[in-house]
Amino acid sequence: MSASYVAASDTARKTKSALLRGLASVGQANVAHALGVSETMVSRWKSDGEIDRIAALLDLLELKATPKSHRCYPPEYVEWLTLGNKIAGRVVRDVNDIPEDDAE
Repeated sequence: MSASYVAASDTARKTKSALLRGLASVGQANVAHALGVSETMVSRWKSDGEIDRIAALLDLLELKATPKSHRCYPPEYVEWLTLGNKIAGRVVRDVNDIPEDDAE
């Protein structure tokens, strides 16, 4: 994988931002302790481009970095659910109107 791929991918840039926000939120020391590495190592991941490579890998695998509190639904399912609810006369205003067991 080339550095140009990482620079060219908008999704990878967004994923990198999400990873860096998460790292800042949890704290480098906590991440280092949880992973059994030094805080210096975690800092190096940022400066050596490891975070960029992880973001590019997630993009290549067609995965997203999202908060655990978010529920993810395939676009086709949301489209189907919205259409089905229109037919049934129900309204889906937001994801909270979707039953929890339907989440992936």
